[in-house]
Amino acid sequence: MGEVAASTPLPGDVRPSWDALAWFTGETPLTELPDPRSPRRTLEAFRHHGIATHAAQTSARQAHERRRDMTINLDPAARERLSQTADLYERVAFDDARALKDLRTRMREQGLGPPPLPASLAHVDDARPSGEPSA
Repeated sequence: MGEVAASTPLPGDVRPSWDALAWFTGETPLTELPDPRSPRRTLEAFRHHGIATHAAQTSARQAHERRRDMTINLDPAARERLSQTADLYERVAFDDARALKDLRTRMREQGLGPPPLPASLAHVDDARPSGEPSA
């Protein structure tokens, strides 16, 4: 793959090879939602779950790292900047966790069992994500 410039996935349908592969694997962009009972809808739900999980882990890790850096930095101006950045990441982490929780709820409503969460995100299935930012 990648050595052939174009492929013909269907008669008369010549596409660049990578585009043909994306079409074949169901990774072509959608212009409308697939039928709720279709395999593509299930694939999209699990793919979106993977992306949402990664985002929630990343934003939480960034918030933690900024907060940790703030506690060991002796420069008051730098501490203030790090505190503000940590606050921002904590709000993003909360929003990411809430979005993941909502996605998992929708998956269950569609009869799909969401994948297990990493230990760092176990709180997502609780009543309220941990680390809710203050107002």
